[in-house]
Amino acid sequence: MAVLRRNVKPNDFHSYKVTLGKEDVSDLVSSIEVYQDIFSPTWSANLSITDAMNIQTEKNIAVGLPVKIELETNTPLPVDGIQKKIYNFILHSISDKTLIKKDVYGYNLKLTTSTQLGDFKKRVSKSFKNKKPNEMVSAIVKEHLNGSIETSIADEKYDIIIPNLSPISAINYVANFSKSSGKEADWVFFQSDESKYKFKSLEDMYNDDTGWKLIHGEINYRDNSTKENKDSFIKIQKYSFVNQIDGLRNMATGFFGSSTITHDIINKKIINKSYQYSDYNSLDKQNKPYKGKEFDNSEKSVITYMTKHDGMTSASKSFHENNDKWVGSRRSSMMKLDTNRLMVKIAGGAIWWQSIGRVITVDLPSQEGKNPDDKYYTGKYVVMAIRHTIQGNNYTIVMELGKKRLNKQLE
Repeated sequence: MAVLRRNVKPNDFHSYKVTLGKEDVSDLVSSIEVYQDIFSPTWSANLSITDAMNIQTEKNIAVGLPVKIELETNTPLPVDGIQKKIYNFILHSISDKTLIKKDVYGYNLKLTTSTQLGDFKKRVSKSFKNKKPNEMVSAIVKEHLNGSIETSIADEKYDIIIPNLSPISAINYVANFSKSSGKEADWVFFQSDESKYKFKSLEDMYNDDTGWKLIHGEINYRDNSTKENKDSFIKIQKYSFVNQIDGLRNMATGFFGSSTITHDIINKKIINKSYQYSDYNSLDKQNKPYKGKEFDNSEKSVITYMTKHDGMTSASKSFHENNDKWVGSRRSSMMKLDTNRLMVKIAGGAIWWQSIGRVITVDLPSQEGKNPDDKYYTGKYVVMAIRHTIQGNNYTIVMELGKKRLNKQLE
């Protein structure tokens, strides 16, 4: 275990260990990056190696070897005590090998999960009869991914045939038309832990609060016994909004509204169904991210044409028969978390992996002298992605956060 300085600064952490095959290569690792993302089905990682011992040749390092990354931190917040996390990966690529100096090489080891690699070797050819999307996905995960899953509850039952797709592709296919009762078509599938997955709606994720909070303010590097220093573990070191709302782009891509035109070939009629931003959520309408009526009535900005065949299945409906309920909603919902995407950098802590796909509270400074916090953007954010970066004795986390709606109506 590579033991490092302890209780010095918020970015300093206790220890890490990297095992490649059966070899402890911790001393050769110059940096570690671990990635979690709700729009990526499994986690991944990258190791930068500085090799003066020729382990690649001597130990026959090759793709396919298991890699274990063990982290242990001593951050007092958001949860007191020493925190540990073990990540298990498979080496899938050795890249960027360069000569640093005589007999010293540097190269990157790219890591993925066994689930991601196994996905390429499996196919789902299966019919589901009178099943909800979450039931379909649960069956696929259990049978093909050998894992457990937590899901939201869908409102419609369907008859579908999955045509020889990989398990993850099949799940993403089902996600397109998954919809909770009275809510949007906004479901995603992602890894939540070792051999554990979630298939949930963004709205449900937005209500899954960790109770953890990030604050703004100067970072204090004094003795750890002070409250100010403990607060430094949850203080935002740097933040930026990557992509705030772009009215022109969002108009052109159906964020504000769209239409689905369906040709019913049995009943010989054309059905035109429009979708408007906030159709399924009154809070979205009340706290919309724009003022005035310039972006209202945008149903003709994007038009989708589909066919419909009523009575094609007897027990329940084909998802095509309900396309007016999910096509426009899915298009808009996938953009909502991208509208106000916030990047924050904080001190590293092993415990933060648990926040992926859940809500944390973020305090942002106000531009108004009379208010300490931004009244529109302070508040709840879904943790969309996490990048854990370890270099030497420095451990930082960059989080990508999504705010589904503003805190209040624009004045």
